[in-house]
Amino acid sequence: MPYIGPYIPEDYEIEEMFAQLTLARGEVSYNATNVAVGDALPNDSVIVALCVRVETPWDVPASMTIGNNSDSNLYADADSIDLNQEGLYMIDVYGITLGTSTINAYINAPGAVIGKATVFAVVRVG
Repeated sequence: MPYIGPYIPEDYEIEEMFAQLTLARGEVSYNATNVAVGDALPNDSVIVALCVRVETPWDVPASMTIGNNSDSNLYADADSIDLNQEGLYMIDVYGITLGTSTINAYINAPGAVIGKATVFAVVRVG
């Protein structure tokens, strides 16, 4: 039988953190400018990671940043995501909210008539 112990306190903290994770989601279309990703988060929530799935690339040069109402690129800047290329974009965040906060995706794509993406946020609600 393999040896599986003893456990150290950090093991329990990691298991506890993963047990409390939730997934927030926001749908972004070509004509959107600001999309909320999930509901507002309470104080001390941890935004662990973001994943953006570009399903249909934009037909014009386009950019997306992800942040909150105070800072539009707090979690991801325009270089993190290419809306003109289909694919998955993974972004590690590990940011803690101060006060009630909403994750927002900000899109800049003037003149676009095609484009679709989904933004996922892995969150530990405070």
